Amino acid sequence: MRQNAVARCEFVYPWLFECKLDLLLFFLPILFAVPLTIAAGGSVIAKAPVLLAVLLDGFGIGAFHLGATWYHYFDERNRKHYTSRSNLWWSAILPVVLIISTIGGSIFAPDLVYFVYLVWTIQHLTQQNVGILRLYHNQPSIEAVVERSLEASTVQAAAVMFGFMFLARIVMPHTWQATVVQITAALCAIEFSSVMVRYIRQLFSQLRSGKALNVPAQAFWIISLVFLAPLGCFAQSISQGIILALFMHWIQYIGLNAILVQKKYAQPGEKRFVLTGRPLVLFCTIGFLFALIKVPAETLTALNVGQMTWQYQIVNGLFLGLAFTHYLQDTFIWRFKDEFNKQAILQFLKPTKTESTIIGANPRLAARIQF
Repeated sequence: MRQNAVARCEFVYPWLFECKLDLLLFFLPILFAVPLTIAAGGSVIAKAPVLLAVLLDGFGIGAFHLGATWYHYFDERNRKHYTSRSNLWWSAILPVVLIISTIGGSIFAPDLVYFVYLVWTIQHLTQQNVGILRLYHNQPSIEAVVERSLEASTVQAAAVMFGFMFLARIVMPHTWQATVVQITAALCAIEFSSVMVRYIRQLFSQLRSGKALNVPAQAFWIISLVFLAPLGCFAQSISQGIILALFMHWIQYIGLNAILVQKKYAQPGEKRFVLTGRPLVLFCTIGFLFALIKVPAETLTALNVGQMTWQYQIVNGLFLGLAFTHYLQDTFIWRFKDEFNKQAILQFLKPTKTESTIIGANPRLAARIQF
């Protein structure tokens, strides 16, 4: 006779910050992004390049989030670390090279530059979701936590699969290229199914052993799996396909940085390391400055998108270069293997939580299910 045939599992809700704030930053943006995705595919907007350009930048939110990265440079301690001999290449030298080379590429090889932008953008969005997932797992001794590399693989495999599904729909049929893309898309779907099976098995194994189900983490994991579904399933263009993912990414990123600014510089004596001594005002000023420059410039160049004038190519290359720089900088600024980044960022976003905080503090947050 089997012992303990029915295992109980607790639902726990260890929000990263607090329930309302987490919902606002990590979950509700999808509700606003859905109509934007639908609108981006509408014939009226598609034929209005200025409106489409503003829409695809989230009405300035995309530009604002670029400014949030540069804000880190205005902390004296960050700047000293970034400009050290070992970090100067990514913090200052390579960004300049990227911007100049992207401007040149936009003039002489625009298709190549745009391809790199799309691939790097999808990778960047996916990795931010993986990073937030890891922040949500804050008590491995209590909650069911799937192996980190496996959890990341599910999100990454979903992104690759949806990307090839999109290509399979738009590549001209009855050609060898279409056949190759379709086969690749099928292989990606098989790989995605494989990692999902492994993930579910490992998760349920831990739940049966008595670990608790981290509801916010699982909910965000589901969103991370499907945030590129419009691209793979129905989008008629790349722009329409990634607007949902971009909008979510921008809100998440601005929110994380704003909370970091608020918590970090609330500490006694911290404000003296920031230019002007008013961190939140400086943060908003830099973001709005990027928006005030980027949105009008992109709007004006959108009028000439069909003509592909050299002025358009230079401006387009400049902003793509800034995007590439943002992707590069974030790779190192938010890399928590670096002890400096743990002290400068991680400790303010992922405070230590006790077991009683998660389970025992509020019994109403615990529900039981049968397996």
